[in-house]
Amino acid sequence: MKINFKEIVLLDIDGKPAKAETPIHKAIANIIYTQISNLDLVEVAREINKGKVVELSNTDIKQIKKLLLGDKSGLFAFAKAAITEFFEALKQKG
Repeated sequence: MKINFKEIVLLDIDGKPAKAETPIHKAIANIIYTQISNLDLVEVAREINKGKVVELSNTDIKQIKKLLLGDKSGLFAFAKAAITEFFEALKQKG
């Protein structure tokens, strides 16, 4: 499945676009790059960091989702909510 992590929209408590110090796709890339044990995803993290669309298998998606939603990700609830909604929308398309 082709995925563009730049499409994730962070929302504040009022449902308005939230500003983040680091773009969400770059934060995601860094989490994958620093925490994944699968060497195949190192290059994927680099591509995500550049804002590129990446091709991921269902297994890759599950691994990335587990990383991003886990306690070690360092992401706050509003980012995890946006990521969850993003993956749910992908599932609907897919």
